Amino acid sequence: MGFFPVVARFAPLVVTAGVVLFWLDRLRPPPRRMLVTDRPSAIAAWLFSAWVLLYWGARLAGPPPGVAHVLLYVSDALFAVTLVAGVFILRPSSRDLRRGSRLVKEGDLDGAAAAYRRVIGSGRRDEAGLAAFRLGGVLIRQGDLDGAGAAFQRAIDAGQPSIVPAAALNLGWVLERQGDAAGARTAYQQAIDHGPPDVREPAARALRELDGTQAGS
Repeated sequence: MGFFPVVARFAPLVVTAGVVLFWLDRLRPPPRRMLVTDRPSAIAAWLFSAWVLLYWGARLAGPPPGVAHVLLYVSDALFAVTLVAGVFILRPSSRDLRRGSRLVKEGDLDGAAAAYRRVIGSGRRDEAGLAAFRLGGVLIRQGDLDGAGAAFQRAIDAGQPSIVPAAALNLGWVLERQGDAAGARTAYQQAIDHGPPDVREPAARALRELDGTQAGS
Protein backbone atom coordinates (compact mmCIF):
# COMPACT_ATOMS: atom_id res chain seq x y z
CA MET A 1 0.00 0.00 0.00
CA GLY A 2 1.45 3.39 -1.03
CA PHE A 3 1.76 6.53 1.07
CA PHE A 4 -1.20 8.44 -0.34
CA PRO A 5 -3.69 5.57 -0.03
CA VAL A 6 -2.66 5.19 3.61
CA VAL A 7 -3.19 8.92 4.22
CA ALA A 8 -6.55 8.83 2.47
CA ARG A 9 -7.60 5.86 4.59
CA PHE A 10 -6.52 7.11 8.02
CA ALA A 11 -6.75 10.91 7.79
CA PRO A 12 -10.56 11.09 8.27
CA LEU A 13 -10.35 8.74 11.22
CA VAL A 14 -7.49 10.64 12.85
CA VAL A 15 -9.35 13.94 12.45
CA THR A 16 -12.51 12.36 13.83
CA ALA A 17 -10.64 10.94 16.83
CA GLY A 18 -9.07 14.33 17.49
CA VAL A 19 -12.43 16.11 17.39
CA VAL A 20 -14.03 13.55 19.71
CA LEU A 21 -11.17 13.81 22.21
CA PHE A 22 -11.32 17.61 22.07
CA TRP A 23 -15.02 17.72 22.95
CA LEU A 24 -14.66 15.04 25.61
CA ASP A 25 -11.90 17.14 27.12
CA ARG A 26 -14.20 20.19 27.09
CA LEU A 27 -16.59 18.27 29.37
CA ARG A 28 -13.93 18.11 32.08
CA PRO A 29 -13.63 20.84 34.76
CA PRO A 30 -11.38 23.65 33.43
CA PRO A 31 -8.42 23.02 35.75
CA ARG A 32 -8.23 19.39 34.55
CA ARG A 33 -8.38 20.07 30.81
CA MET A 34 -5.37 18.86 28.86
CA LEU A 35 -5.92 20.40 25.44
CA VAL A 36 -5.57 23.92 24.08
CA THR A 37 -8.75 25.93 24.57
CA ASP A 38 -7.89 29.43 23.40
CA ARG A 39 -9.83 31.17 20.60
CA PRO A 40 -7.83 29.92 17.57
CA SER A 41 -8.03 26.32 18.72
CA ALA A 42 -11.74 26.66 19.45
CA ILE A 43 -12.36 27.98 15.93
CA ALA A 44 -10.33 25.12 14.46
CA ALA A 45 -12.28 22.62 16.57
CA TRP A 46 -15.60 23.96 15.29
CA LEU A 47 -14.37 23.81 11.68
CA PHE A 48 -13.07 20.25 12.05
CA SER A 49 -16.29 19.27 13.86
CA ALA A 50 -18.36 20.56 10.94
CA TRP A 51 -16.17 18.62 8.52
CA VAL A 52 -16.52 15.42 10.56
CA LEU A 53 -20.32 15.75 10.61
CA LEU A 54 -20.44 16.34 6.85
CA TYR A 55 -17.99 13.53 6.10
CA TRP A 56 -19.69 10.85 8.18
CA GLY A 57 -23.13 12.14 7.25
CA ALA A 58 -22.28 11.58 3.60
CA ARG A 59 -20.83 8.14 4.33
CA LEU A 60 -23.86 7.04 6.35
CA ALA A 61 -26.23 8.34 3.70
CA GLY A 62 -24.89 5.78 1.23
CA PRO A 63 -25.72 2.07 1.06
CA PRO A 64 -24.99 0.12 4.27
CA PRO A 65 -21.48 -1.38 4.29
CA GLY A 66 -20.84 -5.05 4.65
CA VAL A 67 -19.59 -6.71 7.83
CA ALA A 68 -16.02 -6.78 6.53
CA HIS A 69 -16.04 -3.04 5.92
CA VAL A 70 -17.55 -2.36 9.36
CA LEU A 71 -14.80 -4.38 11.05
CA LEU A 72 -12.19 -2.56 8.98
CA TYR A 73 -13.59 0.82 10.06
CA VAL A 74 -13.60 -0.28 13.70
CA SER A 75 -9.97 -1.38 13.58
CA ASP A 76 -8.95 1.82 11.81
CA ALA A 77 -10.88 3.92 14.30
CA LEU A 78 -9.17 2.23 17.25
CA PHE A 79 -5.80 2.88 15.64
CA ALA A 80 -6.68 6.54 15.05
CA VAL A 81 -7.89 7.06 18.63
CA THR A 82 -4.71 5.47 19.98
CA LEU A 83 -2.56 7.65 17.75
CA VAL A 84 -4.28 10.92 18.64
CA ALA A 85 -4.49 10.09 22.35
CA GLY A 86 -0.79 9.25 22.39
CA VAL A 87 0.10 12.62 20.93
CA PHE A 88 -1.59 14.41 23.81
CA ILE A 89 -0.88 12.02 26.67
CA LEU A 90 2.84 11.69 25.93
CA ARG A 91 3.62 15.41 25.66
CA PRO A 92 6.77 16.05 27.74
CA SER A 93 5.54 19.09 29.65
CA SER A 94 2.30 17.33 30.62
CA ARG A 95 4.40 15.00 32.75
CA ASP A 96 5.48 17.97 34.83
CA LEU A 97 1.87 19.02 35.29
CA ARG A 98 1.00 15.56 36.53
CA ARG A 99 4.17 15.44 38.63
CA GLY A 100 3.27 18.75 40.24
CA SER A 101 -0.20 17.52 41.17
CA ARG A 102 1.25 14.32 42.63
CA LEU A 103 3.84 16.20 44.66
CA VAL A 104 1.18 18.52 46.06
CA LYS A 105 -0.77 15.49 47.29
CA GLU A 106 2.43 14.10 48.82
CA GLY A 107 3.10 17.39 50.61
CA ASP A 108 6.22 18.26 48.61
CA LEU A 109 5.30 21.86 47.84
CA ASP A 110 8.82 22.87 46.82
CA GLY A 111 8.98 20.03 44.31
CA ALA A 112 5.53 20.87 42.99
CA ALA A 113 6.46 24.53 42.56
CA ALA A 114 9.61 23.53 40.67
CA ALA A 115 7.58 21.25 38.37
CA TYR A 116 5.07 23.98 37.57
CA ARG A 117 7.85 26.49 36.94
CA ARG A 118 9.40 24.08 34.44
CA VAL A 119 6.13 23.97 32.53
CA ILE A 120 5.93 27.77 32.54
CA GLY A 121 9.52 28.03 31.37
CA SER A 122 8.98 25.50 28.59
CA GLY A 123 7.10 28.05 26.52
CA ARG A 124 4.12 25.73 25.99
CA ARG A 125 1.36 28.30 25.58
CA ASP A 126 -1.35 25.68 25.99
CA GLU A 127 -0.07 24.63 29.43
CA ALA A 128 1.65 27.70 30.86
CA GLY A 129 -1.61 29.25 32.08
CA LEU A 130 -2.69 26.13 33.96
CA ALA A 131 0.79 25.67 35.42
CA ALA A 132 0.83 29.30 36.63
CA PHE A 133 -2.61 28.85 38.16
CA ARG A 134 -1.53 25.75 40.06
CA LEU A 135 1.74 27.40 41.07
CA GLY A 136 -0.24 30.24 42.62
CA GLY A 137 -2.15 27.76 44.77
CA VAL A 138 1.09 26.16 45.94
CA LEU A 139 2.62 29.53 46.82
CA ILE A 140 -0.45 30.48 48.85
CA ARG A 141 0.04 27.32 50.91
CA GLN A 142 3.68 28.34 51.38
CA GLY A 143 2.65 31.79 52.59
CA ASP A 144 4.17 33.60 49.61
CA LEU A 145 1.34 35.97 48.68
CA ASP A 146 3.54 38.14 46.45
CA GLY A 147 4.62 35.13 44.43
CA ALA A 148 1.07 33.77 44.34
CA GLY A 149 -0.28 37.08 43.06
CA ALA A 150 2.36 37.17 40.33
CA ALA A 151 1.54 33.57 39.35
CA PHE A 152 -2.20 34.25 39.13
CA GLN A 153 -1.54 37.38 37.08
CA ARG A 154 0.60 35.31 34.75
CA ALA A 155 -2.22 32.80 34.41
CA ILE A 156 -4.56 35.64 33.50
CA ASP A 157 -2.08 37.06 31.00
CA ALA A 158 -1.83 33.65 29.31
CA GLY A 159 -5.37 34.33 28.12
CA GLN A 160 -6.87 30.83 28.28
CA PRO A 161 -10.63 31.33 28.75
CA SER A 162 -10.91 28.23 30.94
CA ILE A 163 -8.25 29.51 33.36
CA VAL A 164 -8.66 33.31 33.45
CA PRO A 165 -11.82 33.58 35.63
CA ALA A 166 -10.57 31.25 38.39
CA ALA A 167 -7.16 32.95 38.32
CA ALA A 168 -8.86 36.34 38.64
CA LEU A 169 -10.89 35.11 41.63
CA ASN A 170 -7.75 33.87 43.37
CA LEU A 171 -5.85 37.04 42.50
CA GLY A 172 -8.64 39.06 44.08
CA TRP A 173 -8.35 36.95 47.24
CA VAL A 174 -4.59 37.57 47.38
CA LEU A 175 -4.86 41.32 46.73
CA GLU A 176 -7.60 41.71 49.33
CA ARG A 177 -5.35 40.19 51.96
CA GLN A 178 -2.50 42.42 50.89
CA GLY A 179 -4.67 45.48 51.48
CA ASP A 180 -5.12 46.35 47.80
CA ALA A 181 -8.90 46.81 47.80
CA ALA A 182 -9.02 48.47 44.38
CA GLY A 183 -6.98 45.72 42.75
CA ALA A 184 -9.05 43.04 44.47
CA ARG A 185 -12.26 44.68 43.30
CA THR A 186 -11.01 44.75 39.70
CA ALA A 187 -9.98 41.08 39.86
CA TYR A 188 -13.29 39.97 41.37
CA GLN A 189 -15.20 41.89 38.71
CA GLN A 190 -13.16 40.18 35.98
CA ALA A 191 -14.09 36.79 37.46
CA ILE A 192 -17.76 37.82 37.58
CA ASP A 193 -17.77 39.11 34.01
CA HIS A 194 -16.09 36.10 32.41
CA GLY A 195 -16.49 33.15 34.77
CA PRO A 196 -18.90 30.20 34.87
CA PRO A 197 -21.37 30.03 37.78
CA ASP A 198 -19.01 28.12 40.08
CA VAL A 199 -16.53 31.03 39.78
CA ARG A 200 -18.95 33.91 39.31
CA GLU A 201 -20.92 33.26 42.48
CA PRO A 202 -18.00 33.20 44.97
CA ALA A 203 -16.47 36.20 43.20
CA ALA A 204 -19.72 38.15 43.56
CA ARG A 205 -19.96 37.15 47.22
CA ALA A 206 -16.35 38.19 47.87
CA LEU A 207 -16.95 41.52 46.13
CA ARG A 208 -20.05 42.22 48.24
CA GLU A 209 -18.14 41.40 51.42
CA LEU A 210 -15.26 43.62 50.32
CA ASP A 211 -17.61 46.53 49.58
CA GLY A 212 -19.33 45.99 52.91
CA THR A 213 -16.01 46.05 54.73
CA GLN A 214 -14.98 49.23 52.94
CA ALA A 215 -18.30 50.90 53.70
CA GLY A 216 -18.09 50.02 57.38
CA SER A 217 -14.55 51.29 57.84
